[in-house]
Amino acid sequence: RTTRNPVDLIPSSDYEHDLLKWVITAVQEGESFVFAENQLEDIDENIRIVSGDWKRLRRDGEPQIYRTTYTQSRIGKNINDIASAITDFRPIGEIRTENEAYDGQVDILNKLMKAWWYTMDIDLKMQLLCKQSLVTRTAYAQIVWNPNIHNGLGDLDLVIRDPRDVLPLRPNSKVGIQDALGVVFRSRNTVNWGRARYPEQAHRIQANQDGGMANIWAAKAMISSPQLDYLDRQSSKPKEAGNYAIPTYDHYEIYVKDNSINRSRQRKWVGPGPEGDNFWGYWVEPGEPLYPRGRLIVVANLNVVLFDGGNPYWHGMFPVIKLTLDPWPWSFLGKSAIADAKDDWKAGNEIRRGVFDAIRKAIKPGIIANKQAVNRETLARFDSSEPGFKLKINPAAGNGIVLEQPQPLPDYVMVMMDKYDQNIDHVMGVLDMRALSQLQQLSAVDIES
Repeated sequence: RTTRNPVDLIPSSDYEHDLLKWVITAVQEGESFVFAENQLEDIDENIRIVSGDWKRLRRDGEPQIYRTTYTQSRIGKNINDIASAITDFRPIGEIRTENEAYDGQVDILNKLMKAWWYTMDIDLKMQLLCKQSLVTRTAYAQIVWNPNIHNGLGDLDLVIRDPRDVLPLRPNSKVGIQDALGVVFRSRNTVNWGRARYPEQAHRIQANQDGGMANIWAAKAMISSPQLDYLDRQSSKPKEAGNYAIPTYDHYEIYVKDNSINRSRQRKWVGPGPEGDNFWGYWVEPGEPLYPRGRLIVVANLNVVLFDGGNPYWHGMFPVIKLTLDPWPWSFLGKSAIADAKDDWKAGNEIRRGVFDAIRKAIKPGIIANKQAVNRETLARFDSSEPGFKLKINPAAGNGIVLEQPQPLPDYVMVMMDKYDQNIDHVMGVLDMRALSQLQQLSAVDIES
Protein backbone atom coordinates (compact mmCIF):
# COMPACT_ATOMS: atom_id res chain seq x y z
CA ARG A 1 0.00 0.00 0.00
CA THR A 2 1.09 3.57 -0.61
CA THR A 3 1.54 6.14 2.12
CA ARG A 4 -1.61 8.05 2.97
CA ASN A 5 -1.89 11.26 4.90
CA PRO A 6 -3.99 14.44 4.49
CA VAL A 7 -1.53 15.82 1.93
CA ASP A 8 -2.30 12.87 -0.34
CA LEU A 9 -6.07 13.20 0.07
CA ILE A 10 -6.22 16.62 -1.61
CA PRO A 11 -4.65 17.75 -4.89
CA SER A 12 -1.05 18.59 -4.09
CA SER A 13 -0.74 21.97 -5.78
CA ASP A 14 -3.84 23.71 -4.40
CA TYR A 15 -3.67 22.07 -1.00
CA GLU A 16 0.02 22.71 -0.48
CA HIS A 17 -0.33 26.30 -1.70
CA ASP A 18 -3.13 27.04 0.77
CA LEU A 19 -1.40 25.24 3.64
CA LEU A 20 1.91 27.03 3.05
CA LYS A 21 0.10 30.34 2.90
CA TRP A 22 -1.38 29.64 6.33
CA VAL A 23 1.99 28.46 7.68
CA ILE A 24 3.76 31.61 6.48
CA THR A 25 1.10 33.76 8.12
CA ALA A 26 1.43 31.80 11.36
CA VAL A 27 5.23 32.12 11.34
CA GLN A 28 4.98 35.87 10.73
CA GLU A 29 2.50 36.21 13.58
CA GLY A 30 4.74 34.28 15.96
CA GLU A 31 7.78 36.21 14.81
CA SER A 32 6.03 39.53 15.46
CA PHE A 33 5.16 38.36 18.96
CA VAL A 34 8.76 37.37 19.72
CA PHE A 35 10.09 40.58 18.13
CA ALA A 36 7.89 42.69 20.42
CA GLU A 37 9.13 40.72 23.43
CA ASN A 38 12.73 41.08 22.32
CA GLN A 39 12.46 44.86 22.53
CA LEU A 40 12.18 44.66 26.33
CA GLU A 41 15.71 43.33 26.78
CA ASP A 42 18.74 42.73 24.57
CA ILE A 43 19.28 38.97 24.65
CA ASP A 44 22.32 39.12 22.37
CA GLU A 45 24.00 41.50 24.81
CA ASN A 46 23.25 39.12 27.69
CA ILE A 47 24.83 36.21 25.83
CA ARG A 48 27.96 38.23 25.03
CA ILE A 49 28.37 39.23 28.68
CA VAL A 50 28.15 35.71 30.12
CA SER A 51 30.24 34.27 27.27
CA GLY A 52 33.11 36.65 27.96
CA ASP A 53 33.39 37.99 24.41
CA TRP A 54 32.31 41.54 25.25
CA LYS A 55 35.79 43.00 24.88
CA ARG A 56 36.17 41.97 21.24
CA LEU A 57 33.17 44.06 20.17
CA ARG A 58 34.16 47.70 19.79
CA ARG A 59 31.29 50.08 19.13
CA ASP A 60 31.18 53.64 17.95
CA GLY A 61 32.10 56.05 20.71
CA GLU A 62 34.05 53.51 22.78
CA PRO A 63 37.62 54.27 23.94
CA GLN A 64 40.50 54.01 21.49
CA ILE A 65 42.36 50.79 20.87
CA TYR A 66 45.22 51.71 23.22
CA ARG A 67 42.83 51.44 26.18
CA THR A 68 42.90 48.11 27.99
CA THR A 69 40.09 45.68 27.14
CA TYR A 70 40.05 43.88 30.48
CA THR A 71 36.63 42.43 31.25
CA GLN A 72 35.59 40.67 34.43
CA SER A 73 33.34 37.62 34.03
CA ARG A 74 31.64 37.87 37.40
CA ILE A 75 28.14 37.62 35.92
CA GLY A 76 29.01 34.42 34.07
CA LYS A 77 30.30 32.88 37.31
CA ASN A 78 27.11 33.90 39.12
CA ILE A 79 24.93 32.35 36.43
CA ASN A 80 26.85 29.10 36.76
CA ASP A 81 26.48 29.12 40.57
CA ILE A 82 22.74 29.83 40.46
CA ALA A 83 22.05 27.17 37.83
CA SER A 84 24.10 24.62 39.77
CA ALA A 85 22.20 25.35 42.98
CA ILE A 86 18.80 25.14 41.27
CA THR A 87 19.53 21.80 39.60
CA ASP A 88 21.34 20.14 42.50
CA PHE A 89 18.74 17.44 43.08
CA ARG A 90 17.98 13.85 42.19
CA PRO A 91 14.82 12.61 40.48
CA ILE A 92 12.03 13.02 43.00
CA GLY A 93 9.07 11.82 40.94
CA GLU A 94 7.42 8.52 41.73
CA ILE A 95 4.67 6.50 40.10
CA ARG A 96 2.09 4.99 42.44
CA THR A 97 -1.03 2.89 42.10
CA GLU A 98 -3.89 1.89 44.38
CA ASN A 99 -4.32 -1.39 42.54
CA GLU A 100 -1.94 -4.08 43.76
CA ALA A 101 -2.23 -5.88 40.43
CA TYR A 102 -0.12 -3.14 38.84
CA ASP A 103 2.66 -3.07 41.46
CA GLY A 104 5.03 -4.85 39.10
CA GLN A 105 4.48 -2.33 36.32
CA VAL A 106 4.88 0.55 38.77
CA ASP A 107 8.22 -0.82 39.93
CA ILE A 108 9.41 -1.18 36.32
CA LEU A 109 8.33 2.37 35.41
CA ASN A 110 10.07 3.88 38.44
CA LYS A 111 13.29 2.07 37.56
CA LEU A 112 13.00 3.19 33.95
CA MET A 113 12.56 6.80 35.06
CA LYS A 114 15.69 6.68 37.21
CA ALA A 115 17.66 4.94 34.48
CA TRP A 116 16.52 7.56 31.96
CA TRP A 117 17.59 10.35 34.32
CA TYR A 118 21.13 9.07 34.65
CA THR A 119 21.80 7.50 31.24
CA MET A 120 20.49 10.51 29.31
CA ASP A 121 22.33 13.09 31.50
CA ILE A 122 19.05 14.82 32.33
CA ASP A 123 20.64 16.58 35.31
CA LEU A 124 23.18 18.24 33.01
CA LYS A 125 20.48 19.16 30.49
CA MET A 126 18.38 20.65 33.29
CA GLN A 127 21.34 22.81 34.25
CA LEU A 128 21.72 23.96 30.64
CA LEU A 129 18.00 24.73 30.58
CA CYS A 130 18.32 26.90 33.69
CA LYS A 131 21.36 28.71 32.29
CA GLN A 132 19.46 29.43 29.08
CA SER A 133 16.51 30.81 31.04
CA LEU A 134 18.67 32.90 33.39
CA VAL A 135 20.41 34.58 30.45
CA THR A 136 17.72 34.74 27.74
CA ARG A 137 14.74 35.31 30.08
CA THR A 138 12.98 32.10 29.03
CA ALA A 139 14.09 28.68 27.86
CA TYR A 140 12.18 25.84 26.26
CA ALA A 141 12.81 22.13 26.77
CA GLN A 142 11.46 20.27 23.77
CA ILE A 143 10.79 16.61 24.47
CA VAL A 144 11.62 14.58 21.37
CA TRP A 145 12.00 10.95 20.44
CA ASN A 146 15.57 10.41 19.30
CA PRO A 147 15.79 7.18 17.27
CA ASN A 148 19.59 7.34 16.95
CA ILE A 149 20.62 6.83 20.58
CA HIS A 150 21.16 3.51 22.38
CA ASN A 151 22.47 1.87 19.20
CA GLY A 152 19.32 2.64 17.26
CA LEU A 153 16.85 1.60 19.96
CA GLY A 154 15.90 5.24 20.57
CA ASP A 155 14.76 7.08 23.68
CA LEU A 156 13.16 10.30 24.82
CA ASP A 157 15.53 13.25 24.86
CA LEU A 158 15.51 16.92 25.89
CA VAL A 159 16.48 19.60 23.39
CA ILE A 160 17.17 23.04 24.87
CA ARG A 161 15.76 25.76 22.63
CA ASP A 162 16.40 29.47 22.51
CA PRO A 163 13.19 31.52 23.02
CA ARG A 164 13.75 33.13 19.62
CA ASP A 165 13.49 29.71 17.97
CA VAL A 166 10.09 28.96 19.51
CA LEU A 167 7.22 31.06 18.15
CA PRO A 168 4.01 30.95 20.25
CA LEU A 169 0.75 31.32 18.34
CA ARG A 170 -1.79 33.35 20.28
CA PRO A 171 -0.88 32.38 23.85
CA ASN A 172 -3.69 32.95 26.35
CA SER A 173 -1.48 33.47 29.40
CA LYS A 174 2.07 34.43 30.28
CA VAL A 175 2.69 31.41 32.49
CA GLY A 176 2.87 28.48 30.09
CA ILE A 177 2.47 27.62 26.44
CA GLN A 178 0.01 24.72 26.54
CA ASP A 179 -2.99 27.08 26.42
CA ALA A 180 -1.80 28.69 23.16
CA LEU A 181 -3.39 27.96 19.80
CA GLY A 182 -0.13 26.53 18.54
CA VAL A 183 3.64 26.71 18.61
CA VAL A 184 6.28 26.82 15.87
CA PHE A 185 9.74 25.29 16.28
CA ARG A 186 12.28 26.52 13.77
CA SER A 187 15.77 25.16 13.34
CA ARG A 188 18.48 24.77 10.75
CA ASN A 189 19.16 21.18 9.80
CA THR A 190 21.45 19.57 7.28
CA VAL A 191 19.91 18.63 3.95
CA ASN A 192 21.01 15.01 4.40
CA TRP A 193 19.19 14.83 7.74
CA GLY A 194 15.97 16.13 6.20
CA ARG A 195 16.14 13.79 3.21
CA ALA A 196 16.74 10.78 5.45
CA ARG A 197 13.88 11.77 7.73
CA TYR A 198 11.40 12.46 4.91
CA PRO A 199 12.48 10.21 2.01
CA GLU A 200 9.29 10.75 -0.02
CA GLN A 201 10.04 14.49 -0.21
CA ALA A 202 13.83 14.13 -0.37
CA HIS A 203 14.15 15.55 -3.88
CA ARG A 204 12.32 18.72 -2.82
CA ILE A 205 14.53 19.55 0.16
CA GLN A 206 17.16 21.95 -1.12
CA ALA A 207 19.87 23.97 0.59
CA ASN A 208 19.12 27.65 0.98
CA GLN A 209 21.17 29.68 -1.50
CA ASP A 210 20.99 32.79 0.70
CA GLY A 211 21.71 31.01 3.96
CA GLY A 212 18.07 30.70 5.02
CA MET A 213 15.23 32.80 6.26
CA ALA A 214 16.88 32.89 9.66
CA ASN A 215 19.71 35.06 8.31
CA ILE A 216 17.19 37.44 6.74
CA TRP A 217 15.33 37.76 10.05
CA ALA A 218 18.59 38.24 11.93
CA ALA A 219 19.58 41.07 9.60
CA LYS A 220 16.21 42.81 9.73
CA ALA A 221 14.76 42.15 13.15
CA MET A 222 17.68 40.80 15.21
CA ILE A 223 15.54 38.06 16.74
CA SER A 224 17.29 34.99 15.37
CA SER A 225 19.27 32.93 17.84
CA PRO A 226 22.98 32.16 17.41
CA GLN A 227 22.16 28.46 17.12
CA LEU A 228 20.38 29.04 13.82
CA ASP A 229 23.48 30.57 12.27
CA TYR A 230 26.13 28.17 13.60
CA LEU A 231 26.07 25.56 10.81
CA ASP A 232 26.25 28.15 8.04
CA ARG A 233 29.34 30.05 9.22
CA GLN A 234 31.93 30.47 6.51
CA SER A 235 34.01 33.16 4.81
CA SER A 236 32.58 36.51 3.82
CA LYS A 237 32.93 35.72 0.10
CA PRO A 238 29.67 35.74 -1.90
CA LYS A 239 27.98 32.35 -2.09
CA GLU A 240 27.87 30.58 -5.38
CA ALA A 241 25.27 28.01 -6.38
CA GLY A 242 25.93 24.82 -4.41
CA ASN A 243 28.87 26.38 -2.53
CA TYR A 244 27.99 25.94 1.15
CA ALA A 245 30.10 25.17 4.20
CA ILE A 246 27.44 22.62 5.21
CA PRO A 247 24.29 22.33 3.04
CA THR A 248 21.43 23.30 5.35
CA TYR A 249 17.79 24.25 5.12
CA ASP A 250 15.27 25.94 7.41
CA HIS A 251 13.12 23.38 9.19
CA TYR A 252 9.75 24.24 10.75
CA GLU A 253 7.55 22.09 12.97
CA ILE A 254 4.14 23.58 13.67
CA TYR A 255 1.99 22.05 16.39
CA VAL A 256 -1.53 23.48 16.36
CA LYS A 257 -4.92 22.77 17.89
CA ASP A 258 -7.24 21.90 14.99
CA ASN A 259 -10.93 21.13 15.48
CA SER A 260 -11.46 19.88 11.93
CA ILE A 261 -14.07 17.13 11.50
CA ASN A 262 -14.08 14.25 9.01
CA ARG A 263 -17.01 15.44 6.93
CA SER A 264 -16.68 12.74 4.29
CA ARG A 265 -18.65 9.51 4.29
CA GLN A 266 -15.55 7.36 4.60
CA ARG A 267 -13.14 6.85 7.40
CA LYS A 268 -9.72 8.44 6.96
CA TRP A 269 -6.27 7.39 8.03
CA VAL A 270 -4.30 10.11 9.81
CA GLY A 271 -0.59 9.55 10.13
CA PRO A 272 2.20 7.89 8.12
CA GLY A 273 1.28 4.91 6.04
CA PRO A 274 0.59 2.30 5.15
CA GLU A 275 -2.87 2.57 6.66
CA GLY A 276 -3.30 0.61 9.86
CA ASP A 277 0.39 -0.32 9.93
CA ASN A 278 1.89 2.51 12.00
CA PHE A 279 2.19 2.55 15.75
CA TRP A 280 0.90 6.11 16.18
CA GLY A 281 -1.41 6.57 13.20
CA TYR A 282 -5.17 6.16 13.62
CA TRP A 283 -8.43 5.86 11.72
CA VAL A 284 -11.04 8.63 11.88
CA GLU A 285 -14.67 7.67 11.35
CA PRO A 286 -17.09 10.04 9.56
CA GLY A 287 -18.19 12.87 11.82
CA GLU A 288 -15.27 12.39 14.23
CA PRO A 289 -12.44 14.91 14.90
CA LEU A 290 -9.49 14.51 12.55
CA TYR A 291 -6.93 15.70 15.11
CA PRO A 292 -8.15 14.88 18.64
CA ARG A 293 -4.57 15.12 19.96
CA GLY A 294 -3.61 18.11 17.84
CA ARG A 295 -2.07 18.56 14.40
CA LEU A 296 1.56 18.54 13.26
CA ILE A 297 2.75 20.28 10.09
CA VAL A 298 6.40 20.02 9.01
CA VAL A 299 7.71 22.47 6.40
CA ALA A 300 11.08 23.01 4.73
CA ASN A 301 12.17 26.53 3.75
CA LEU A 302 8.54 27.68 3.94
CA ASN A 303 7.96 26.29 0.46
CA VAL A 304 7.71 22.49 0.83
CA VAL A 305 5.30 20.53 3.03
CA LEU A 306 7.15 17.51 4.40
CA PHE A 307 4.38 16.16 6.60
CA ASP A 308 0.85 17.02 7.65
CA GLY A 309 -0.97 14.80 10.12
CA GLY A 310 -1.82 14.19 13.74
CA ASN A 311 0.31 14.93 16.77
CA PRO A 312 2.44 11.78 17.24
CA TYR A 313 2.50 12.20 21.03
CA TRP A 314 -0.37 10.45 22.77
CA HIS A 315 -0.58 13.03 25.56
CA GLY A 316 -2.02 15.49 23.04
CA MET A 317 0.02 18.45 24.31
CA PHE A 318 2.72 20.51 22.69
CA PRO A 319 5.97 18.59 23.30
CA VAL A 320 7.70 21.50 24.99
CA ILE A 321 8.07 22.94 28.48
CA LYS A 322 8.42 26.68 29.04
CA LEU A 323 10.76 27.71 31.85
CA THR A 324 10.64 31.36 32.96
CA LEU A 325 12.52 31.74 36.24
CA ASP A 326 11.59 35.41 36.76
CA PRO A 327 8.08 35.97 35.34
CA TRP A 328 6.40 39.38 35.18
CA PRO A 329 2.74 40.10 34.41
CA TRP A 330 3.45 42.29 31.37
CA SER A 331 5.96 40.00 29.68
CA PHE A 332 5.64 36.53 28.18
CA LEU A 333 9.38 35.85 28.38
CA GLY A 334 9.88 37.41 31.82
CA LYS A 335 13.13 38.98 32.92
CA SER A 336 16.71 37.71 32.84
CA ALA A 337 18.77 37.26 35.98
CA ILE A 338 21.33 39.79 34.78
CA ALA A 339 19.00 42.61 33.74
CA ASP A 340 19.57 44.62 36.94
CA ALA A 341 23.27 43.74 37.15
CA LYS A 342 24.42 44.88 33.71
CA ASP A 343 24.83 48.57 34.56
CA ASP A 344 26.93 47.76 37.64
CA TRP A 345 28.95 45.26 35.59
CA LYS A 346 29.67 47.84 32.89
CA ALA A 347 30.54 50.54 35.41
CA GLY A 348 32.80 48.18 37.35
CA ASN A 349 34.61 47.15 34.20
CA GLU A 350 35.11 50.79 33.21
CA ILE A 351 36.72 51.47 36.60
CA ARG A 352 38.94 48.39 36.31
CA ARG A 353 40.05 49.44 32.88
CA GLY A 354 40.88 52.89 34.25
CA VAL A 355 42.91 51.31 37.06
CA PHE A 356 44.77 49.11 34.59
CA ASP A 357 45.43 52.11 32.36
CA ALA A 358 46.79 54.02 35.36
CA ILE A 359 49.09 51.09 36.21
CA ARG A 360 50.30 50.95 32.63
CA LYS A 361 51.04 54.67 32.72
CA ALA A 362 52.97 54.22 35.98
CA ILE A 363 55.01 51.35 34.46
CA LYS A 364 55.59 53.22 31.23
CA PRO A 365 55.16 56.91 31.93
CA GLY A 366 54.84 59.48 29.21
CA ILE A 367 57.82 61.58 28.30
CA ILE A 368 58.34 65.22 27.48
CA ALA A 369 61.43 66.00 25.44
CA ASN A 370 63.08 69.25 24.55
CA LYS A 371 63.59 69.11 20.81
CA GLN A 372 66.71 71.25 21.15
CA ALA A 373 68.29 68.77 23.60
CA VAL A 374 67.06 65.40 22.23
CA ASN A 375 67.40 64.39 18.63
CA ARG A 376 64.65 62.49 16.80
CA GLU A 377 66.54 59.17 16.67
CA THR A 378 67.15 59.10 20.42
CA LEU A 379 63.52 59.92 21.13
CA ALA A 380 62.33 57.08 18.86
CA ARG A 381 64.58 54.50 20.57
CA PHE A 382 63.89 55.57 24.14
CA ASP A 383 61.59 53.31 26.21
CA SER A 384 60.49 54.77 29.54
CA SER A 385 59.61 51.30 30.90
CA GLU A 386 63.18 50.02 30.51
CA PRO A 387 64.78 49.47 33.93
CA GLY A 388 68.10 51.20 34.55
CA PHE A 389 68.08 53.26 31.40
CA LYS A 390 70.91 55.75 30.94
CA LEU A 391 70.82 59.03 29.10
CA LYS A 392 73.37 61.71 28.47
CA ILE A 393 72.11 65.23 28.70
CA ASN A 394 73.60 68.58 27.84
CA PRO A 395 72.34 71.10 30.38
CA ALA A 396 73.30 73.90 28.11
CA ALA A 397 70.83 72.63 25.45
CA GLY A 398 67.85 72.24 27.80
CA ASN A 399 66.20 69.73 30.19
CA GLY A 400 66.31 66.81 27.73
CA ILE A 401 63.81 64.02 28.53
CA VAL A 402 61.41 64.50 31.45
CA LEU A 403 59.20 61.60 32.67
CA GLU A 404 55.58 62.50 33.29
CA GLN A 405 54.52 61.37 36.75
CA PRO A 406 51.00 59.79 36.81
CA GLN A 407 48.40 61.23 39.13
CA PRO A 408 47.43 59.03 42.12
CA LEU A 409 43.99 57.43 41.95
CA PRO A 410 41.38 58.73 44.42
CA ASP A 411 40.59 56.38 47.32
CA TYR A 412 36.95 56.10 46.32
CA VAL A 413 37.83 54.31 43.06
CA MET A 414 38.51 50.96 44.73
CA VAL A 415 35.58 51.46 47.08
CA MET A 416 33.18 51.99 44.19
CA MET A 417 34.56 48.96 42.35
CA ASP A 418 33.85 46.76 45.39
CA LYS A 419 30.37 48.21 45.76
CA TYR A 420 29.55 47.43 42.12
CA ASP A 421 30.63 43.82 42.67
CA GLN A 422 28.54 43.54 45.82
CA ASN A 423 25.48 44.97 44.10
CA ILE A 424 25.86 42.52 41.20
CA ASP A 425 25.78 39.59 43.63
CA HIS A 426 22.87 41.14 45.51
CA VAL A 427 20.54 41.82 42.58
CA MET A 428 21.28 38.44 40.99
CA GLY A 429 20.46 36.65 44.24
CA VAL A 430 23.66 34.62 44.13
CA LEU A 431 24.35 35.17 47.82
CA ASP A 432 21.01 33.65 48.77
CA MET A 433 21.56 30.69 46.44
CA ARG A 434 25.00 30.03 47.93
CA ALA A 435 23.57 30.17 51.44
CA LEU A 436 20.81 27.76 50.43
CA SER A 437 23.35 25.41 48.89
CA GLN A 438 25.41 25.41 52.09
CA LEU A 439 22.27 24.79 54.14
CA GLN A 440 21.44 21.72 52.05
CA GLN A 441 24.86 20.30 52.82
CA LEU A 442 24.32 20.48 56.59
CA SER A 443 23.34 17.28 58.33
CA ALA A 444 20.17 16.91 60.37
CA VAL A 445 22.24 16.95 63.57
CA ASP A 446 23.81 20.27 62.59
CA ILE A 447 20.41 21.77 61.85
CA GLU A 448 18.96 20.65 65.19
CA SER A 449 21.94 21.97 67.07
